[in-house]
Amino acid sequence: MSTVAPIQATAADPVTAASVRTPKQVLGQEDFLKLLAVQFSSQDPLKPMEDTDFIAQMANFSSLEIQNSMAASLSSLSSSQQLSAAQMILGKQVDILDPVDGKVSGQVSAVWIDGNKTMLTVKGQNYDFDSISRIEMNNPEA
Repeated sequence: MSTVAPIQATAADPVTAASVRTPKQVLGQEDFLKLLAVQFSSQDPLKPMEDTDFIAQMANFSSLEIQNSMAASLSSLSSSQQLSAAQMILGKQVDILDPVDGKVSGQVSAVWIDGNKTMLTVKGQNYDFDSISRIEMNNPEA
């Protein structure tokens, strides 16, 4: 019984490690349209695609578009809600758990959206909103 060693690309090989294609994990709208166009161009003219098959594929495409739109809307809603929550802590004392500096305590002086993350400024440093470990009122009179 012999074993086969895996093939590894080297700089001397015509196929290098940089040119190895990595497959997509998810097909998008453009991929679906390309597949549909290839299917139409390669079908047998004497046996065309059934109407029901075409309608089913178009329904799948419409469903994919709706799912993508809903995902984008939910992401936007989530960002808006997180920004609203962050605005409520402006001027309040917070504790931040920072992987580099450890626990940082201070007053929140700014909040904003950076890409898809809500950020805040404490003591002149910027932190991810998710790194807050504690929020305190500024006027603790008891």
